[in-house]
Amino acid sequence: MLCLMVLSIPFAKGPIEYEIGIITLHIYQTLVLIMFPLVIWRIIKRPSKYGFRNIELFLLLLTLSYLQSTLLSSTLISSGRLAFHALFIPVLSYIIVKSLVRTEKEYKIINNIIILSVLIFSVSTIVSYFQTGIRPIVFDIEPIGIATITIVGLFLSLFYNSRYKIINYIKTITIGIAFLLSMSRVYLLYVLVSPIFMYFIKKNILTLWIAMFVGSLAITMTVTYSIDDYSMANTSAEGANTLERMYEQKHFVRALAGRAYVYKTALDDFWSNLVFGIGIRAGDLQITPHNFHVEWLQYGGVVGYILYTMVFLAHVTNARMYIKSDKYLIANQVALLAIMINSITNGFMHGVIPYMAFIVIGLSEARINILRQRKKIINDKS
Repeated sequence: MLCLMVLSIPFAKGPIEYEIGIITLHIYQTLVLIMFPLVIWRIIKRPSKYGFRNIELFLLLLTLSYLQSTLLSSTLISSGRLAFHALFIPVLSYIIVKSLVRTEKEYKIINNIIILSVLIFSVSTIVSYFQTGIRPIVFDIEPIGIATITIVGLFLSLFYNSRYKIINYIKTITIGIAFLLSMSRVYLLYVLVSPIFMYFIKKNILTLWIAMFVGSLAITMTVTYSIDDYSMANTSAEGANTLERMYEQKHFVRALAGRAYVYKTALDDFWSNLVFGIGIRAGDLQITPHNFHVEWLQYGGVVGYILYTMVFLAHVTNARMYIKSDKYLIANQVALLAIMINSITNGFMHGVIPYMAFIVIGLSEARINILRQRKKIINDKS
């Protein structure tokens, strides 16, 4: 069932869907909801095997914080629907992956299934692009979601090699082409400079993440309150979904002005609801403010922002003891950092972005359990 869940990631938003009350479910969410009670029963029976750490405490407090803000939201039904997809299902995905992946063999199987899933999705993306000639939308997943799925698959594929080199080349090149066709400027820039990030991930991953959070927050606030002319935000987006978006200056200026306008509007909500925010809800102009700092502050207030940040810092703290010696952990951390750096300009709590992030975190935490167990066995023998 875990393999089916992971394989169904590209179908997390379609094409098959049905309604239960106010909630829209797809294949992926259905499998998550079926598996979660079974996983909880397994954890209750043998809690020591799960490996409870500080990240679980912060996740619990985070979900309780957003439950409170959602219940007090002026748009309770829509906020609840968004919270279900943006936080509830991703957190359950994390728990399921961490709980069920316990051995080296199981880890490699799930790693391969994720790569296979992304590979199939990549072929669909390439076909879609050559049919339309514009940024593809595949299985109802927007281009930024395509970029998120394929960049995770790309890094996992680069770090995990099968015994046949030709297969390695085919899968990596295919996923790489699909990634390029998503035309994500931030993700592409990240891939180009990823060796630099890889160096700092091995050197001091916690310092790198703290610097990313502090630096990107400072840049966000500077951009928000230094731009006074938002006229470009309302100009035509013609050409923004073709290759022209990758090199035409007007698209960069328009994107910057549009984001600054949305940031300021969202932060006005935050200043009016400092402690717990307004709850997860769509704004007047769009679903997301296109920046994870602004998003967390607007939706969750100071409490939600601090707890979300602590979830990531707690995870990174857990990983740093093993990051230098394990290629799978390095691959996961490079992919996770890519998602968060992209979220500086595209937001985090929408689409498949939180799904992929929490699956990667679940993989890493499962990997940490495996490495700790291996170390314990070696110490016992010695």
